Amino acid sequence: MGGVIAFEMARQFQAQGEEIAMLALMDANASDGNLPEFKWGVLLSIFAVDLGLNLQNLSTSVEEILALPPMAQLRQVWKEAKLAGLVPSDMTLVEFRRVFDIFKINAKTLGSYKTEEFRGRITLFSPEQDIEERIFSHDEDHLDWKAKNPNSTDPLKGWDKVATEGVELVVVPGDHFTMMREPHVEVLAQELRTRIQEIVGTKAVASTTA
Repeated sequence: MGGVIAFEMARQFQAQGEEIAMLALMDANASDGNLPEFKWGVLLSIFAVDLGLNLQNLSTSVEEILALPPMAQLRQVWKEAKLAGLVPSDMTLVEFRRVFDIFKINAKTLGSYKTEEFRGRITLFSPEQDIEERIFSHDEDHLDWKAKNPNSTDPLKGWDKVATEGVELVVVPGDHFTMMREPHVEVLAQELRTRIQEIVGTKAVASTTA
């Protein structure tokens, strides 16, 4: 969602007459505003991995968790997150559910957002590893969702359809989540730093020439 928010901020800045020197997106997807909603179990799996949980190393298997009623599923993920030290030790289940409710609202909002034209070039940082294989290998419903979302298999995530000057694709190590964590985030930071320096250098030359 962060990448889509950055995209919309850039569009609104342009609408106000501002110049966008660089728009960098981190593994975000463009959307036509009609994405089907994720089901509870799929959203909970994404939420768990977003917290930092490894679905292959849980004390209870993903299959066993998804066989439980929805609230029991949430309770088990809450326990797993506390065991892994990913949430405060004193966080209650009610507080945990509140965070998950916000996560669900964000997911629904993201699915209904429609990307419009961006006047410029987009730099898309994309991970080497496919997070979907790790999260959704147990979920048959996700195959149907993926079939309805053509951007899910597009390397450029659909951004080439809205960026008037095209998309620069930069592949970095990790997956959707680990690309932003140690040690992979160091590579991402260096790639981003290099492009920012190039832009700053270009503008400095243009100012000197002028």
